[in-house]
Amino acid sequence: MVGAESIYAALSRESGTKMGMAPTVVIYDELGQSEGRDLLDALDTAMGKRAEPLMIIISTQAARDEAPLSQLIDYGLRVNRDEISDPTFHLTLYTAPLDADPWKRSTWKLANPALGDLRSLEDAKRLALQAQRMPAAEASFRNLILNQRVDATAQFISMPTWKACGEQPCNTDLEGRPCYAGLDLGATRDMTALVLVFAGEGGAFDVLPFAAWRDFAGT
Repeated sequence: MVGAESIYAALSRESGTKMGMAPTVVIYDELGQSEGRDLLDALDTAMGKRAEPLMIIISTQAARDEAPLSQLIDYGLRVNRDEISDPTFHLTLYTAPLDADPWKRSTWKLANPALGDLRSLEDAKRLALQAQRMPAAEASFRNLILNQRVDATAQFISMPTWKACGEQPCNTDLEGRPCYAGLDLGATRDMTALVLVFAGEGGAFDVLPFAAWRDFAGT
């Protein structure tokens, strides 16, 4: 237990200086911003010197699946679904589904259970309005307010929009339609790509990409 004689310390992110520690409790804030897991592993290993250590991680989701926090969340989801048994691991995750309407208050509430209390509702409204008016701000709103695993950097196409266009077109439906082709030939160590774009009704397009990698060096 942490008592009156315990030492509380704020730690730097350098992992090498944490190897000799023996923490009883570790509170790791914003692991989602970490590019690697060196510090996480150093602290996790150091707690092995204690009989009943506790690590608490509090963070907004990371942008990528390979991020350390994303790996922990995916592991925790498997534990919650009883796919694996690990009584030492607990996950509480508040996030809005990617297909939910990002502009509804009910969606905000899914990721912010304290909305209107500890979390300002007016501030959430302000950020949502800005994200609606500035498409470049939508990804940041989804990541920081809806706690979705979305890259907060500006994107040409948002991830939900990209995934919504993932259906493979039927080749027979493409016959007789206007087609535009783009060809990019690799010169040395490069990728060669042929992209066919078929115009459809209502301003829609079907895209068929073909790509191949070849090392032409020395040939």
